[in-house]
Amino acid sequence: MMSSRSSEDARSHFTWLLVALFVLLAIGPVLRLWFDRGQYPLFKAVTFNFAFSALLIVATFSVTTSRRVRRIAWALVAATILCRVSHLSSDVAAFLSIGYVFSIAFLGLILYVILRALFRVRSADRETLSAALCVYLLQGLLWAVVFALLEELQPGSFRLSDPDASFSLGGEDPTYPIYFSYVTLTTVGYGDVTPVMPTARMLAVCEAMLGQIFLIVLVARLVGLSVAQAAARGDADD
Repeated sequence: MMSSRSSEDARSHFTWLLVALFVLLAIGPVLRLWFDRGQYPLFKAVTFNFAFSALLIVATFSVTTSRRVRRIAWALVAATILCRVSHLSSDVAAFLSIGYVFSIAFLGLILYVILRALFRVRSADRETLSAALCVYLLQGLLWAVVFALLEELQPGSFRLSDPDASFSLGGEDPTYPIYFSYVTLTTVGYGDVTPVMPTARMLAVCEAMLGQIFLIVLVARLVGLSVAQAAARGDADD
């Protein structure tokens, strides 16, 4: 996919996906910096949900190439946004949980499409690197949604050092699931958010292991492509 999509327009798609990911990751901390706890809860929830929905739309435009995949992606995006809007307007927890399920399905689909393209590519360039970065960041976001869904289905799965905070992606402070996911993905483990239920612990272990496997395999793949390209250029010069 990426070897044939060599135009600047194709490259900019993955750039925009990276930008959307970084914006989403920055939304929570920025909102906490600008507003005290309890201030404008609806505004903060709407802002995060808008950024999350924008990310899904950008990902659909950036990654999906076949009509079949694009239709599935748009259906999942529409279902996710509908559930999130329904939760904001009615505060029914079931809408949030169902929205998490659709989000997980969408992010899983996008990850599959990008990974398939990465392992089919024949050359390493900026497009390939951008796609690899997107996979790593999307991985952490996918696990954040999984953890948030687990907390909805099994309250008390995670213990927070701040007793007044909530472990949710649907409220005014969505930082904790995202923070815990990326801390786990990078195997930092500060300990201020702790999985206490067996399911939460096993999922955290799975994320840490898969994150390291991804780095090992993909970095080896990219290095191998770079070495092959350098050797090919050397042979051409000779």
